Amino acid sequence: MQNPPDSRAPDTHAPDSRDRCKKAYDRGCMWGMSGRDDSGCPFEEDILVDWWHAGWREGYEAFMKRHPEGASAGQDMQRDVG
Repeated sequence: MQNPPDSRAPDTHAPDSRDRCKKAYDRGCMWGMSGRDDSGCPFEEDILVDWWHAGWREGYEAFMKRHPEGASAGQDMQRDVG
């Protein structure tokens, strides 16, 4: 997992906070790996938004390596699914 998005890292003594940030990061990563843009963040709390976007960037980068033709492949997959 990447370093925290900024200096507002969760308190290392607060497991619940760490878990929430990890979940936000993981959800963003999965969203990015599906080739979707970064407009789908479901969080409103700033720290979770930051973690979600950090995960999205990593996931989207992985998606682009697998699909050099670009984001249109992800959008086509979305249409096929639902």
